[in-house]
This record gives sequence, C-alpha cells and structure tokens, in this order.
Amino acid sequence: MINKMILFVLMTALVALAAPQMGAMTDSRDGKSYRTVKIGNQVWMAENLDFETKRSYCYDAEGERYKKQPNCNDKKFVSGRLYTYEAAKGACPGGWHLPTIAEFETLIKTAGGKEKAGKKLKSTKGWNSYDYWDDDEEENVTKDGNGSDDYGFSAKPFGYGHDAYYEHLNEETYFWCVSEMEDDCFNLGREEEAFLLQRCRNYQNSIRCVKD
Repeated sequence: MINKMILFVLMTALVALAAPQMGAMTDSRDGKSYRTVKIGNQVWMAENLDFETKRSYCYDAEGERYKKQPNCNDKKFVSGRLYTYEAAKGACPGGWHLPTIAEFETLIKTAGGKEKAGKKLKSTKGWNSYDYWDDDEEENVTKDGNGSDDYGFSAKPFGYGHDAYYEHLNEETYFWCVSEMEDDCFNLGREEEAFLLQRCRNYQNSIRCVKD
C-alpha cells in the first residue's frame, strides 16, 4: 500500500513538472492582461501583444489597415496587433523585451529542434490542413496542420500584413525578433518545422515579448 502511494506521488510530481508553467502579466500602459508561460529558462507571453502604437494594425482581410482599432481582440479568432519592425522595437512593456534571434534559437532548441518545434509550439486548433508527398505511399497525403501545444506557447495562425494586404490567416504566423540585419522573424507554418527567416522588413508581424 505504501509503495503504491509513493508511486502515485512520484507520478503526480512528474506530471506537474511536465505541465506548462503558466502565469499572467498586466500591461500597465493600457491595463490589458496576457497569459505567460515558462519554457526552459525563458518566460514568454503566451498571447500576441495588443498594445496600440503608431504603425501597428489589426488583421483585416478587407484591407482596412488604417482604420483606428485600439483592440484587435474584438475580431473573431484573430487577436493581437501586427507591427512594422520600427514599431515593434519599442512595443513591449517594461520588464519585457522584443526577443533576440538567439532567444528564439533557444526556444526552438528547448522545444525539440527546428524539425519538431513548430508542432510543439502551435495551438491545437485553427491551422488549415496541408498536402504533402508521401514517398512510401507515392501519393499526396493530407495532413492536419494543428499543433500539440506541448509548452503552452499557443501560437495561432494570424498571418501577416504586407502593403495594403493581409495574407495567410489560418496558414502561417510570423513574430518579430531583434537581429543585426534588423529584418529577421520567427515563422511557424502548417508543417511541423520552425524557421528563422530573413527579409521580413517590409511586412507587419506579430509580437511575443519575453521577460527581461
């Protein structure tokens, strides 16, 4: 009986350790609250930033980029704002900052490497399926694009803005990061991989701040 109790306690402890360490923070600038999550030694916002700045926009498939919209969370499914790189550099609240490319690299490594991190960091719903060529079956196979959200990062496919257009809702998401090139971003698509991309400067992307 004692051995069973010890085993139960150990299993409960292991489950607790494996579960995402969730928290919350409030942006004192506008009073909006965000879920947070600890992944490895990093603490990330588990939701996209929605602080209104100049040159930040709400995703709008009809192209109403310049309509004043102080709260992007009012739109169905889409939450958080899309920022130009210049706007992104100063958008995070005190005690938090725009992630560096090295911090995203650490996140990818913690989540199992670039071949697996995408699936583990994506939300469990909202992502479109996709077709890929199966060498064994020698045919195109449709695969679920949703993630497993193992770490509570809950990345959703909010697409991006470019010129007067918004694109790739339900298919991709892009997050700004700081780098020497000043135009790099972190990308998750419908596949299981995670990518660090260059030449993002002419786009408007989402932000996930990381704790100082």
